[in-house]
Amino acid sequence: MKAAGYGASIVTSSSAARGASQPAAYIAAKWGLIGLVKGTALELAEHRITVNAICRRRSPPTSSSTSRPTDLLSDIENPSREDFEQRLKEHAHA
Repeated sequence: MKAAGYGASIVTSSSAARGASQPAAYIAAKWGLIGLVKGTALELAEHRITVNAICRRRSPPTSSSTSRPTDLLSDIENPSREDFEQRLKEHAHA
């Protein structure tokens, strides 16, 4: 990505990182992913490489539903690309 001068990486974490009723090790692991993403994003920003985390609210990241990008837009009947991009911006700082 550095050689190309741009790139993007997405990491799947969980909202459990914020202290949901999960085992402490699970919460720590998910919070660690968020910290890794934030630190890496800062390090790679000058190379036009973005790094983001998607945090699931319900099922753990191993569920088959995580492969559907529409989960992020489940409250919108016919989501557009603009809806998706806006939702990503809203969740980028969560």
